[in-house]
Amino acid sequence: MGVKLLDAPPSMAELRRRPAEELHGLVEDMIKVLEAKIQPDLRRGRFPDKKTAQKVAQLVHAVARELEV
Repeated sequence: MGVKLLDAPPSMAELRRRPAEELHGLVEDMIKVLEAKIQPDLRRGRFPDKKTAQKVAQLVHAVARELEV
């Protein structure tokens, strides 16, 4: 009798993961949005309006979910 070790198959999460190049593009776009929409207000000592903050938060959460997989 012999034993042959096999590599574990990739998980379903890994199979659904975006390619690194695509995720790179998402991160770049997120940075551009942060620089254009959030930083100017913060420089002036103000927080962004609620509507803008919610949209940007959704974007940041989406990118974070992609990184967690």
